[in-house]
Amino acid sequence: SPNHMDRYSTLNEYYAAKLKIFNFLKSSNGKITFPGNLLLGNFKSAKKIFGDHNNQNINAAIMSAKLLDVPNDIIQEGLNTFSGLSHRLEILGYKKGVCWVNDSKATTVDSVVSALRCFDHGVHLILGGVGKGVDYSLLIDAAGNCVRNVYLIGNEALNIEKAFNENSNIKSFLSITQFFFIW
Repeated sequence: SPNHMDRYSTLNEYYAAKLKIFNFLKSSNGKITFPGNLLLGNFKSAKKIFGDHNNQNINAAIMSAKLLDVPNDIIQEGLNTFSGLSHRLEILGYKKGVCWVNDSKATTVDSVVSALRCFDHGVHLILGGVGKGVDYSLLIDAAGNCVRNVYLIGNEALNIEKAFNENSNIKSFLSITQFFFIW
């Protein structure tokens, strides 16, 4: 997923930097890659965590623990007690019949697309912030039938609105504070 493009002149340069880090690992350290999306063994993921991308993170944690010879019961205990990370599909609560989920760490189009795949309807999507020069039209398909309204804030509001064109019910706000005051 393109990220930190303010530091790299091309996407290939970004990928090369990431690959360089991976190549520094020795095979004895263990390299974890993802050929699929299967949970390892008989482990059950925490019920508070949802999304295929989070299942991949759970896989990485399980595989890392296995490389370090952590016993299965300790791994399972970790999965049972892990409640997720702040700002990453974090359920904040309910108000006026709306489940509020904070995914403010979803700072790339790909991460927003992954998050939207977790929902089938009724999403009130807040987007904005500082742009990274990416194509926001990829969000249109992901929004599909699951997004009810799009609320825009920040420097990129106009660019995101152009990408959505007339495909969604869009409202712009000067700040997140203004959005919550009106909500």
